[in-house]
Amino acid sequence: MEVADDGRNADVIAVSSTNSPSIANDIAEFLFKVKRLKEQRKAELGDDAENSDPAPDDEDESGAKWREREEFEGSKSYVPGQDKCEYQYLHGPLCNALHRKLDELVKGNSELKVGKHRVDLALVSRATEKAKVIFEVKTSSAMSAQLYAGFGQLAYYRHRFGDVDTKLILVLPASTASDFAEADFFKQANIQVLFGEGGLFENSDGESLEEVLSGIL
Repeated sequence: MEVADDGRNADVIAVSSTNSPSIANDIAEFLFKVKRLKEQRKAELGDDAENSDPAPDDEDESGAKWREREEFEGSKSYVPGQDKCEYQYLHGPLCNALHRKLDELVKGNSELKVGKHRVDLALVSRATEKAKVIFEVKTSSAMSAQLYAGFGQLAYYRHRFGDVDTKLILVLPASTASDFAEADFFKQANIQVLFGEGGLFENSDGESLEEVLSGIL
């Protein structure tokens, strides 16, 4: 977009709003995509592009049960009556930040991979194709339709894609941690809750994602 900068016009990229609740995730996402673009450009200049490996998002998914495609990011809109409303879509940035963190944690692990198949994200056994951990990302901490849906989705996804030992994790934005009052409800259902922002994920006790997954990684 073009803006006036000290009397001159300048082309800029709008990364996020300063009052956006997802500004940390937005900036992290932007930096990641710039880095990936630079790496792809270097590969094109230094190698024959036809012989280079495709980017993870472009992998052939035909016949694959678990996929790796990233989530949508940006704004969405809906029309209540005659008025069109636009809102920031928070699910995509948080889900993609978690995806990259999990990719980092399983790098070099010959037994696990990161995948998606209806579920937001999962750590999947390469040997059995069963989910060892299932993650469901929501953006509201209130006991509303989102959390009710998340609870049901996790229970069903374990039945459908995992087994009795599959760990279930609900992921919420870090900004909701202080307002989250349903910890006991999810704990009784054996569902762990993590709060994430800018690529960092912790539970209410301050344990990191790595510590939460230590028995699986």
